[in-house]
Amino acid sequence: MVKRIAYGGSAKMVLCECLSVPKSSANKVLSYLLKQDVVRKDLKIRYEMNHVLIPVKSPIKLDGTLAERHDFQVRDLTVSPVERVNRKLEEMGIEGRFPDKFIMFGDSLFIKEKRFQRLPLKVFGMIAKEFCANSIYLDRGIGESPIREPDVKLLWGRKGGVTHEENGIFYSFDPTKVMFSPGNVNSRIWESKGHFNEKTVVDMFAGIGYFTLQVAKGSPRARIFACELNPNSFDFLVQNIRKNRMEDRINPLPGDCRSSTYGLRADYILMGHFDSPQFLATALRMSHKGTMINMHIICDTATINSHWIGIQRRARELGYLIDILDQKVVKSYGPHLWHVSSRFIVTAAL
Repeated sequence: MVKRIAYGGSAKMVLCECLSVPKSSANKVLSYLLKQDVVRKDLKIRYEMNHVLIPVKSPIKLDGTLAERHDFQVRDLTVSPVERVNRKLEEMGIEGRFPDKFIMFGDSLFIKEKRFQRLPLKVFGMIAKEFCANSIYLDRGIGESPIREPDVKLLWGRKGGVTHEENGIFYSFDPTKVMFSPGNVNSRIWESKGHFNEKTVVDMFAGIGYFTLQVAKGSPRARIFACELNPNSFDFLVQNIRKNRMEDRINPLPGDCRSSTYGLRADYILMGHFDSPQFLATALRMSHKGTMINMHIICDTATINSHWIGIQRRARELGYLIDILDQKVVKSYGPHLWHVSSRFIVTAAL
């Protein structure tokens, strides 16, 4: 079936295979097709009556859709989604530009500028279309809860879970319940480099599996224990272990790591919580000579090169000697504040 519709102007048109999808299921189908990398992103999606026409790279069959051929307008891929949104905001008489800094987790878009929460729904619909997003959230940072729950507000679309892919690992989570920091990507990738085969690894603050899953990917013969106190995060941790087919590599442990790790002896200990220094005694209890401890903490500019001295002193008070191996600045955390990953090695128990 071929339909040709006249378009005004000089826009270039291309005849292409496509799927005709009911509007009610278009976002879900588009998200699926994008993950399969079968959508022609150089062509603009079309809307006809109660259907959406999605251009695809080759003929495809999918339940609930019709395979057709139509003319599609060529998309200018040299223009970023941000610039396309800004052009349309100007056309709609909306003051201000779309922020250059934003985050995409799966099909959910996160912005930080509060002024955008007052925009009409039709504007959010336009923004979502340009970013192929099903949801738009206002990210207000981290709430006051000790388990570091995110403070986000749904501005447009559906509320619920997303799946985000990073370095070959799939993370499923609900952005209204648990946090995910894109700025930690290099730290997560380091964990995937295969350092820990045949080792026992304990992640004391596993969350949804941020570091644990990367360790399991790079070191498939490691014996991994992942502790998590937050029930919401623990549920997603279990889901993500299954989603990535790592049930035989990772042992999820619910509850407080100070009790759930009792009796364990570790070769590598991950402490990915900023309160890590307060849990040093628990980490050392699991250690032996040669154990590596990776501690994530917040340092100010004045102490960034000396913070480890206090940790070393506290370890000695607990009956252990530890040496600093290295440290890396993960990212800026605020004015004169830095998120630092410091790696120590246990050299002796006194």
